[in-house]
Amino acid sequence: MLALFGAASLPAFRDASAWLLAASPVALLIKAFPNEFKQGLSHISGRFSAISQRAEREAVRQDLEGTLSLGAARLSTLAPVASILPLKIDYIRSGEEVERLPDGTLIVGVAHHENRDRNLVAAAWAYVTNAVLCDVRSYLDDYVSQGIDFVLTKELLSSAGPGAMREFLRRIWRPAVMGQARLKELSAKLDRLQLDQLLGPVLMSEFADLATSLGFRLPTEAIQKETADFVDYMYDLATREPGEDIGDRANFDGAQIKCKVIFVARPSVYLVKGPSAYRKVIDWAVRRAYHNIYLLGLGRNHDYVGEVVEPYRTDPRFRSVQTFSALRRNTNGRSMRQVVVRLSVDVTYRVGIGQRPIIAVAGDHGGRRA
Repeated sequence: MLALFGAASLPAFRDASAWLLAASPVALLIKAFPNEFKQGLSHISGRFSAISQRAEREAVRQDLEGTLSLGAARLSTLAPVASILPLKIDYIRSGEEVERLPDGTLIVGVAHHENRDRNLVAAAWAYVTNAVLCDVRSYLDDYVSQGIDFVLTKELLSSAGPGAMREFLRRIWRPAVMGQARLKELSAKLDRLQLDQLLGPVLMSEFADLATSLGFRLPTEAIQKETADFVDYMYDLATREPGEDIGDRANFDGAQIKCKVIFVARPSVYLVKGPSAYRKVIDWAVRRAYHNIYLLGLGRNHDYVGEVVEPYRTDPRFRSVQTFSALRRNTNGRSMRQVVVRLSVDVTYRVGIGQRPIIAVAGDHGGRRA
């Protein structure tokens, strides 16, 4: 087939091959870091804004999507899939385009690109309030719902620079919390849970479950209060003293949220206890029909948690075993790897006529009467 190009075409063919070889690493980098590429492309497009209005609009879009997608990607790796909708930004230019948009599309007005911080805050706030935990908001305490919005919007803007954070605090946070002591308190607790990488893996996982378990029930004050109590509970665990015996505080026994948290101890303790001690606690929680069991490990304990849960990955008593892993900054400023493993118990409730509810756990034929 090379003969079809002719002698004069061979150098061009070799040049094209060289270009393809040179472009391959670039393509791999773009695939590995798509959001960073969008940010870079926005700056390049911005150079041509004076020449082309279309290039200017594209620079704004690439900047918004690239910057916010970095934060959204971080959130999605530490939260259940169903709790966060994907993020994509595009322009619409007419009423006809609005009519053709699929259901669930969010429309946000943006200003000239010189108001970058304002545009970022508006887009981040709209995304979080409409695309995160959207199926369960009615069941959450109002202050808990607002607090989640504050914390996650701040997280989305963390890679946008200090100007965006100042804009967020000035336009959204300060007016909302003025004179609202409980809102400020819950927001601070949720912020601490986010810093400890517990907001997504534990809190948002439990709240996402409510959307399924309460899907056919109307919201009540009791359910909403329970979600606020759960925030207080998780905050108490997160701020415990190192080595403190938390006893029954490791269990949350709500009417809708029922979970147990297990901290895998430091290496010196694990070497003495081994995995069997933790597995006994897991089996105890399963027999008592806790809906979810969380194992937390920090630093070297990351590996110990994996060893403890390994037999449960194929255990029929569990619907799923999810692992969330991230870097967490300690109070001394050091970053350590933290892992949270969520064991979802396969709990079913069977009620016969004239009988009290029987809680049955898959693989455990004994059951337990409520």
